[in-house]
Amino acid sequence: MMIDGMNQELQIKLIKALDINIIDEYEVYIGFSENKFNWLSPIEELTSGFISNLSFQGSTIGNLVSNEIRRLPQRNKWIFYKLGINLKKDFVLSKNIYFFYDFDYRLIETDGYEALNSTPKSNMSIKSGLKFSLLDNFTLSISASLFKNNLFGYEDISFTQRSEHQFDKAFGSINSSLMYKF
Repeated sequence: MMIDGMNQELQIKLIKALDINIIDEYEVYIGFSENKFNWLSPIEELTSGFISNLSFQGSTIGNLVSNEIRRLPQRNKWIFYKLGINLKKDFVLSKNIYFFYDFDYRLIETDGYEALNSTPKSNMSIKSGLKFSLLDNFTLSISASLFKNNLFGYEDISFTQRSEHQFDKAFGSINSSLMYKF
C-alpha cells in the first residue's frame, strides 16, 4: 500500500506582551488547515468480482475489504478551522534559571471530513518546565507537554479515519531543547 498525504496551514496571530504577574505574553489566532491524502492499494480489486463474493467467517471478502478501505484516509480534501488563545509566562527562579509555562486552547471545526466516530471540538495543551541560561547565547530547556485530546488540532496530518479513535485520549511528551541566539 502506498499513502501520500499533504497538509497546509495558514494562521493569523495577534501577539501582545503584558507586564502582569501571571502572563508575559498572549496570542489570539485564527487559522485553517487543508488536508489531502491519496493512496493506492491492490486490495481495492477485492471489492468486486468472484473473490469479493467468497465467504470468510460469516462475511464476504468484498464486505470485509470495503470496511477496511473505509478506515483509510479519505481521498477528498478536508479543512480544519481553528480559533485559539495562547498564554506564556517565565518566572525567574535565579539569575540563570526560569520556570515557564505555555498554555494553549483551541476550538476546532472540521469541514468535509467524513468521521467514523465523533471527533472532539476543542483541544488544549500545557507545556511547562525549566530554562537554564548557559553563557550569553545558549538556553537549555527541559519540559513536559500534555494534550487533552492527543494531537488533535496541533499535528493535523496525523488525524485520519485510521487514527481518529485515538484522539479522545490524552497525550504527553517529555521535551528538551537547546537554543542558540545570534
